[in-house]
Amino acid sequence: TTLRIYNAASAQPSVLTSMNDVTSAVWSSTSSTLAVGKTDGSIEIHELSADQLNSISQLGCPSDEQGFACTHLDWTGETLIAGLCCVTPSDDEPDEDDEDDTAEHQAALFATTISSNTAGDWDELGDVV
Repeated sequence: TTLRIYNAASAQPSVLTSMNDVTSAVWSSTSSTLAVGKTDGSIEIHELSADQLNSISQLGCPSDEQGFACTHLDWTGETLIAGLCCVTPSDDEPDEDDEDDTAEHQAALFATTISSNTAGDWDELGDVV
């Protein structure tokens, strides 16, 4: 998926930036910084300055396991929360009469503190499903 951020202050709105493989994003509640979650589970911090969005920190993926996407972000004060999800398709034939998804779903919640655009260690809060 693509994230586009527009400058609507001008007469004709223009694209400030466009990013691919984005699955979640959240603005900081205390500054003009944006956390962006990606399909590979990684998280980047961007700062809005002089009508430009600049990457200032690469946080990587909070999980050591492969296959997770960063599907949820929440940033309040100095606390950044990241929700990651991994879906593994089932080998079973789908049953059209059964509404339940036969794929295996894993979810994990992580928290860190952001100070001066630098992240502390990630705390794994466990499976949230």
